[in-house]
Amino acid sequence: MWQVRNFTRFAVERSWTRGQDGGEVWLVAVKCTFSIRPDGSTEVTKPQPPVVLAPEYIDPARAAWSSLRYDSDLVATKVATDIVVPGHAYAPAGGRVTELDVGVHIGPVAKRLRVIGDRVWHGTSIGEPRPFAKMPLVYERAYGGVDPETRDLPSPTWDVRNPVGRGFALSASSIDGQPAPNIEYPGEPIRRWNDRPQPAGFGPICAHWRARAQFAGTYDERWQRHRAPLLPEDFDRRFNQCAPQDQQPPGFLTGGESAILTNLTPAGELRFVVPRVHLGLETVFFTGEQQVHARPCLHTIIVEPDFPRVSVVWHSALPCHAKVCQLKETRVFEKQLLQTDDDEESVAEEDA
Repeated sequence: MWQVRNFTRFAVERSWTRGQDGGEVWLVAVKCTFSIRPDGSTEVTKPQPPVVLAPEYIDPARAAWSSLRYDSDLVATKVATDIVVPGHAYAPAGGRVTELDVGVHIGPVAKRLRVIGDRVWHGTSIGEPRPFAKMPLVYERAYGGVDPETRDLPSPTWDVRNPVGRGFALSASSIDGQPAPNIEYPGEPIRRWNDRPQPAGFGPICAHWRARAQFAGTYDERWQRHRAPLLPEDFDRRFNQCAPQDQQPPGFLTGGESAILTNLTPAGELRFVVPRVHLGLETVFFTGEQQVHARPCLHTIIVEPDFPRVSVVWHSALPCHAKVCQLKETRVFEKQLLQTDDDEESVAEEDA
């Protein structure tokens, strides 16, 4: 009962969720990871990284004050493909720079950020940046954070767009000696202590930050009386998107898109094509009924240039509220093999 029989070379997992109307929905995620060769071609990674079942934080011991390393691969349905690129900025030719532009261009998504060496506020002026060879592109180094003067109070004040960042302050007196952000949008440089630029990054965004929380819906007294524990009526599926808004194309990608990463590897430029995977899913019920799933959606593209590798996470959501206890298994297979050698069948089981 509730098995997944995996006939692919990729990682597969499953879970249950409830739709906005309270109906049970059977989720299956297939995470297909490929190593990127120096010439830009790709090959199936062995072993495959697992499907991420819950958000993973860069600093698990301080999850409330840490940015995400990976978001869950088994969220409910999205409205577009998320493109996330966790990694580092690298100075060209192994040298050191005080400032560097980095870029991601995948299909219709093109984005550029500016990375600046470590700087400190001196009064209300920013000091000169220090040279760097490699800089982690994490939201801890983007604009945001907690106001220094209220940090130790019972109710501190923070930037709800990025609580883990640096540079946020409520007064000029509290900014002195504080580190300035390392990552900016080129068109929004920080000049004054009370500038409030958009937090900049390529990585996934936490669900409780404003960019996502604004779509979570209204959990008020009316919801408590009439809807709980269901999602509120004004819940928006954009809440499930983990990429910054400017890393979400208009709809779902399908694989086959060209990709160019700039200054995110020691080589300076990384070019490849997002792998195209053709999957089929079929669910079998104890009644003997078999149901072929609609074509999975490409929920997430995760490019990790430090390896380098790219993961494409395909997602299927099958409503089957009346058949929860009848669902036997889902079979996942490749409609078109990408190479001749097949991995052995693997089976993931969960007891009823």
